[in-house]
Amino acid sequence: MTTDTVRAARDAAVALLSARASALNRHDRAAFAATLDSSESEFGRRQLAAFDAYAALPVTDLAYGSVTAGPALTAGRAAVMGGAAWVVSAQGSYRFTGYDPGTDTFPVFFTIVRRRGTWRIIDDADGPTQHQPWDLRGMTVVRSATALVVGNVPVVTLRRYLAMAGRAVASVSAVWHGPWRPRIVIVAPSTAAETLEMTHDPQATQGQVAASTEGEVPPGRTAPADRIVVNPAGFQQLAPLGQQVVLTHESTHVAVRSTTVGRVPLWLSEGFADYVGYRSVGVPEADVAAPLLALVRASGVPTRLPEDSAFDPARGRMAVAYNEGWLAVTVIADRVGVSGLTRFYRGAVSTGDEASVAAAWARSLRVVAGLTPTALTQVWQARIRRLAAA
Repeated sequence: MTTDTVRAARDAAVALLSARASALNRHDRAAFAATLDSSESEFGRRQLAAFDAYAALPVTDLAYGSVTAGPALTAGRAAVMGGAAWVVSAQGSYRFTGYDPGTDTFPVFFTIVRRRGTWRIIDDADGPTQHQPWDLRGMTVVRSATALVVGNVPVVTLRRYLAMAGRAVASVSAVWHGPWRPRIVIVAPSTAAETLEMTHDPQATQGQVAASTEGEVPPGRTAPADRIVVNPAGFQQLAPLGQQVVLTHESTHVAVRSTTVGRVPLWLSEGFADYVGYRSVGVPEADVAAPLLALVRASGVPTRLPEDSAFDPARGRMAVAYNEGWLAVTVIADRVGVSGLTRFYRGAVSTGDEASVAAAWARSLRVVAGLTPTALTQVWQARIRRLAAA
C-alpha cells in the first residue's frame, strides 16, 4: 500500500470499528451485521453469537482506540480474502457496570477487506486478539450484588461458583481492611483452549493452575478491572472445598490489586492470598502444608523464604512454594493479628526495583511485627520443623 492508501485504509478502519462499537452499545444487531464481510461465514456466525451474548452483559462504554496497522498478511492469507485486505490492531475498552471500578482494556486485531469500495471485517485471527467473556460460545451469565459470573459451563455450575464468590468476598473483607470495592468478576470457560484465548498466558492453562487473576495494571495506578479466569484443567480436579479456597485466594488478589500501587515478593502476595483462602475453611495446617512437609522429611527444612522464580509452574515445585509463603504469612498473622497483617502488607508494597521491594517489606516487618527478615525466617523454620515432626 502507498502512504495515501494506508492513511485511507486506517481512516476506514477507525470508522468501521467506531460503527461496530456503536452497534454493540446500542444493541443494534442489523448495524453490527453490516460491519461484517459476511454473516454466513464461520467468523460471521461466531460474531453474531458474540453480539447476542454481549447484550446479556452489563457492558457500558465499549470503544476501540489506538487503531494502527497490524501484522502483514502472508500471500496465502491475502489470497484467501478475495479482495484488498489489511490487518489493523486496536485497543478495546469497556467496563462491567456495577462490578468494575475502572475500565478494562484488551488487544484486538481485525482483518478488514474492501469490496466494491466498502471496508468490512472478515476475521480476527491474524493477530493475538484477546477474547472477552461474550466471545465464549454458549455463554451464560449469573450475578449477585457482589459477583458477576460468566461462562459456557453448565448454568448449575455457574450458580455454584456464584455462591462461592459470595463467601470469597466475605472472607476477603474480613481480613483486607481497606477501601476495596467488594465486587468480583469470574469467567469460567469450558476448555483450556478458551482459557488461553482469554488470558494469552500458557501458564494459566497448566494443570497446576486452577484459576488466575487477569487484568492490566497501568503504571502508577491500581488495577481497574480484574477478571478471575477459571482454568477447567485445574479447577475441576479440586473438591468443592479446594475450589472455594482458590476463588477466595484469587478474590484476595483482586482486592489487593485494586487498592495498592506497587508490588511485594511473591511469597508475600501468594502467601497472603492463601492465608485468606484457608483461614475460614478449617483445614489443619499439616494437611495444607502436605507438599512442603513431604519435601522437608526427604530433604530437610528450607534455608530461606522462596524466591519469585519458585512460583513458576514450569519448575514443578509451585505447591511447595505456596506452602512456604502461606506459613510465613501465618507466622506474621499469629504475631500481629489480622489488622496488623494488613498494615504489614500495605507497608511492604514498593514501586521500585528488587532491592527496593526487599527493603520495603523488611522495614514494614520491623515496624509492624518487631522482626527482622532473619528472625522471621528462624520462626518460620521452627514452625515447619514442628509440623514435619508431628
